[in-house]
Amino acid sequence: MADYKNEFGLFAERPKVEKKLFDRNKVIAGIVIFLVMVTIPLWQNLGKTVAAPVPNLDTPVIKQLAEKIKSA
Repeated sequence: MADYKNEFGLFAERPKVEKKLFDRNKVIAGIVIFLVMVTIPLWQNLGKTVAAPVPNLDTPVIKQLAEKIKSA
C-alpha cells in the first residue's frame, strides 16, 4: 500500500481498517422496535370514533359580550 501524499510530502501510512458492514440484524431490529414504539398510540386509537363537541353559544360570557356590543 502506498502512503498518503499531500502538499508537504508523505503524510501518514494508509490506515488498516477492515471493511465490513454494520451488523444488519441489529440495525433492522432497532428500526423495527423504533417504528413499533412510535406507532403504538396510533394503533390504540385505530377504529375508535369520538363524537364532535357541540358548541354552545348561550354562555354567560358570550351574553355579556353581546350586551357590550349593543351598548356601544
